[in-house]
Amino acid sequence: MVSGHVHGNLPLFETRRAKGRVLYRVFAASVFVGVVLIWVYRAIHIPGPGEDGRLGWIGLLLADLWFGLYWILTQALRWNRVYRNTFRDRLSQRHEEELPKVDIFVCTADPVIEPPVMVINTVLSVMAYDYPKEKLSVYLSDDGGSDLTFYALLEASRFAKHWIPFSKKFNVEPRSPAAYFASGGFGGNGDEEVAKVKKLYEDMENRITAAVKLGRISESISLEHKGFSQWNSFSSRNDHDAILQILIDGRDPNAKDIEGCAFPTLVYLAREKRPQHHHNFKAGAMNALIPTANSLQHCSHQQFSLAAPNSHHQPPLSASISLAASRSTDVGLPESRPSPQPDSPSATESSPSFFFFPCLMLVDSVAISTSFTLVGKRKTRWILGKEPKPAESDPKFDEWVSDNCIILGWMFNSMEDRVYHMFMYHETVHGLWTALTQMYAHARNESRIFELYREISHASQTTLGLSVADFFGYLQTRWEELAQYEPLSDFPSDGAVESKRLDRRHTYQFLMGLKSDFETLRTQILNTSPLPSLYEAFAIVDGDERRRRLLPSLSESPIIVPDQRAFAASSSGTHLYCQHCRKPDHLIDRCFILHPELKQQFSRSRGGGRGGGRSGGRGRGTPRIGAIAEVEPIPTDLLDFKQLQLQIAQLQSHLGLAPAFPSSGPTAAIVAETPTALHDNPIPPRPLPILEPAPPTPTDSLPPIDSPDPCPRAHAPLPASSLESGMSSPLVSDIPPPRYPTRIRVSSEISNGQIILNVDCDMYSNNSSSVRDALCFFMDEERGNEIAFVQFPQKFDNATKNDIYGSTLRVISEVEFSGLDGYGGPLYIGTGCFHRRDTLCGRKFTKGSRIEWRRESAKNTEESASELEARLKDLASCGCEDNTQWGKEMGLRYGCPVEDVITGLSIQCLGWKSVYYNPEREGFLGVAPTSLDQTLLQHKRWSEGDLQILLSRYSPAWYGLGRISPGLQMGYCTCCLWAPNSLATMFYSIVPSLYLLRGVSLFPQVSSPWFLPFAYVIIAMHFYSLVEFMWSGGTVLGWWNEQRMWLYKRTSSYLFAFNDTISRLAGFSETTFIVTNKVSDPDVSQRYELEMMEFGTTFPMFTILATLAMLNMISLVWVVKKILTQVGIRFCEAMALQLLLCWVLVLVNWPLYGGLFLRKDKGKMPSSVTVKSTVLALCVCACSALLY
Repeated sequence: MVSGHVHGNLPLFETRRAKGRVLYRVFAASVFVGVVLIWVYRAIHIPGPGEDGRLGWIGLLLADLWFGLYWILTQALRWNRVYRNTFRDRLSQRHEEELPKVDIFVCTADPVIEPPVMVINTVLSVMAYDYPKEKLSVYLSDDGGSDLTFYALLEASRFAKHWIPFSKKFNVEPRSPAAYFASGGFGGNGDEEVAKVKKLYEDMENRITAAVKLGRISESISLEHKGFSQWNSFSSRNDHDAILQILIDGRDPNAKDIEGCAFPTLVYLAREKRPQHHHNFKAGAMNALIPTANSLQHCSHQQFSLAAPNSHHQPPLSASISLAASRSTDVGLPESRPSPQPDSPSATESSPSFFFFPCLMLVDSVAISTSFTLVGKRKTRWILGKEPKPAESDPKFDEWVSDNCIILGWMFNSMEDRVYHMFMYHETVHGLWTALTQMYAHARNESRIFELYREISHASQTTLGLSVADFFGYLQTRWEELAQYEPLSDFPSDGAVESKRLDRRHTYQFLMGLKSDFETLRTQILNTSPLPSLYEAFAIVDGDERRRRLLPSLSESPIIVPDQRAFAASSSGTHLYCQHCRKPDHLIDRCFILHPELKQQFSRSRGGGRGGGRSGGRGRGTPRIGAIAEVEPIPTDLLDFKQLQLQIAQLQSHLGLAPAFPSSGPTAAIVAETPTALHDNPIPPRPLPILEPAPPTPTDSLPPIDSPDPCPRAHAPLPASSLESGMSSPLVSDIPPPRYPTRIRVSSEISNGQIILNVDCDMYSNNSSSVRDALCFFMDEERGNEIAFVQFPQKFDNATKNDIYGSTLRVISEVEFSGLDGYGGPLYIGTGCFHRRDTLCGRKFTKGSRIEWRRESAKNTEESASELEARLKDLASCGCEDNTQWGKEMGLRYGCPVEDVITGLSIQCLGWKSVYYNPEREGFLGVAPTSLDQTLLQHKRWSEGDLQILLSRYSPAWYGLGRISPGLQMGYCTCCLWAPNSLATMFYSIVPSLYLLRGVSLFPQVSSPWFLPFAYVIIAMHFYSLVEFMWSGGTVLGWWNEQRMWLYKRTSSYLFAFNDTISRLAGFSETTFIVTNKVSDPDVSQRYELEMMEFGTTFPMFTILATLAMLNMISLVWVVKKILTQVGIRFCEAMALQLLLCWVLVLVNWPLYGGLFLRKDKGKMPSSVTVKSTVLALCVCACSALLY
């Protein structure tokens, strides 16, 4: 069958049905009849109660039922096979000018078991694709956070300038340098150039290998690139900051290869990791790169009202003056109105990571928060003068005036009073910015530095009349401003030493300025060894002050909101006390004597009851913060301090003021630097309304969209209690809500390719046309709009001729995935897969919708690579996904070792289809395990994850019901039931042999008519299996090896996976993720090439395999001896099938017997395993013979 065509255009791909489908269905029907007859025989010949063999017979009945039903499921994989073929020439003719951008994600996790040299070969192979280089972006996600991997990528970025033009000139295949030079297939391809490039590669490989052997980066190398400064002595694999480096910036016109051609973008990312934060393995690494278009759903950013209740909208032309005049009472914030469209300047322009203000002395925590809001709103074109004032007749004039007033309000409210009064009459943003820059933007301001040092040295809590938190905040703002003038060293070692010394100095300064009341506590802190850090010291002192002030009851606290604190509490027995005027009922921040201007702004009911009644008046924020408001008392039963601490830390992270991970410092330290941001309206009693999550968006499906273009915001209407005069705060209006927000992630901010390819670090590109092959499916005019992902098979370049460990999974790759393709598409297997970006972000399929491939996202050329790196690190932080849909409804799904399978299923359940493409030249080649233990571990992880899917809410049995075809459901269940197969296989491997020892028959005699269905099913299924395997490109010996490996996997890997899954469901264990080792010892590699099994470790699974092998060997030897000496040949007729089964099990285990007793090399079975397995097998056989 060939896909149709539209408007006379021939299709870009064709679909062919497999030949011989009718013949196979007849064969399968005959086998099914045999299976049913076996079931019938088992059911009607069950021994009676008390008869010998009854339990064994019932067990075999259940096992046969299981195997029969499982075989029925596997028929879905063979019943409707289809094969695909692409037409790349047609793609080039019709769509060459509109080929989409492609983002390529290469994932690595450990530089020890995934060598950096192997990783960069994969990176170089995908950088050299036969595709416009300006439309390629390659991201290396290093979950190991290794500077060795970064160094290897840095070397690769330099070598790529030679390798990419060389590959293009000589049409090199494969485009992995190591694979190409090892193949020796470059004869006649310009020997001199080949020798030159090969020499460059070998030199690069030697440098990387030397660094890996050394185990660290030398000082001379670390000076080669600024990126090495992000590693320090405190960094470790599981505890480090986000590291983002753009090694090749595709926007840079100077990013060219040696022939002057365009170069792909190359990015290194090591997402932030903390020991206390679960990082979700490979899925988390992928999701740190994948973006989300906000238009995919209507889940919007939460907004909070901070405006004063009496604020009014001003006429556009006088708005800036009005905002300026009211700055002490009104925050002057933007209207809650729809977000800018994707094609508007404000939606597409990016901004510098640091810009607001040039006069650092003007900046407090609010100004910094406002600056990040301006960055988030993409409004920096205004301060750069790139938004000229349009004519009054222009339709955009009113919008320009509105935006100008809003930004002026933000800027005015971030100034000190004395600065504000000098600039309050500026009417345009750019004019105000220019004036500020001319007056204050100086690299060094010696007078200001001197002033800061003097203020710090003279600072005293008693003199200033501040609480501990406010005194700490007073010092902190000056320390931070001073740090802008006197930054730390760029060198990691120097910077770490300076940072530690600076922290100690700040601790001393803080302790020196405390009141005499804390003298004892100060002495205790100074006598502590080692000296507590600044934040630890603050937490101790602040906690002591709070303990003096707070009483247990919170439910009857008066209505207060202390400045610079996110919460406060008191009881009926606790009275507020001002340290300035020495009067009760207020704190120093609302002292009318110290702040006379507040007297008319705050009104409070004096005659209220104990509950703290409110008067009709409404208070307004203090001038310094402009965001102070009043809330009702917080009931004790609603206060969860740990949750509150986490929420405040998240808010702090979103504002960009502090790290988001817990334990980064005491809560009070976080609160002290966070501006108060509470509602000013009467609010029902509840804890911290600003931090309360928005109602969850229904997650059954995501609303469809007609275009995947991302838009930066999608605001939802606020509840009435949250709105105030249509105004909202720049401090928090763009803070992502704590519940189900969308986010723009790293790759969308850099390249935003419409297609995403992800590959494992060992799966190098073997076919430079793979991208174009995939696009033939996506860009097909008739059927391309329904395809979510294109999956290439997982194949290996180091598999031996007879595939000793069955790693190639030939039948699965050549037959079963093609069968899944006939029912709507294959599984997503986690590598070698091309995705549409919008489908990974949760977009639901809508019939008739089409993607606009001509779309080009605007390039942000204003930001330098360094500025972009600094701005995007937050998107790779630990807290970036907290309380969002990432891992749930967007990106790769979390909570399962095989996150790829569950992600593909979720996408297909949204109405999308996938395609399996198995070209004649393999698209990707990887590294197969070279030892038995690694093979078994790999399959344990796969089968454990598949079983977890079956038992989760994403089970294809019920989650896919009505969403995907029944055939596809059956295909998913085939994989999900690998682990339960272990139970029936274990029973067949043990029980018939034990009953053979006792002479009890569990199968029909050869002379019985019931022998025929058994014989037919056994012969037919194994003969067809052999034919199918050889048709897939295997050998007879390879088929025999695969049968052995299926037995080993079912009796060890799948058994352990089943046990671990049940333990996890019962709460006895947690999910783990094991990375397959890609490195092997030279001796192991040599034995692997000779196809000798590797047993050289005391692997727990080996004990089970060896015990089963010895049990069957003992049973067969004992029975043969019994036949020769006692019962004679008639015993063979009655026990024929049991003898055959036992003999086959012994034959299959022959390599294992060699490892136990015959081999002398290092790959033999350890002596301890040999002894344990032999003793266990003898005990089981003896017990079976004696007890029955």
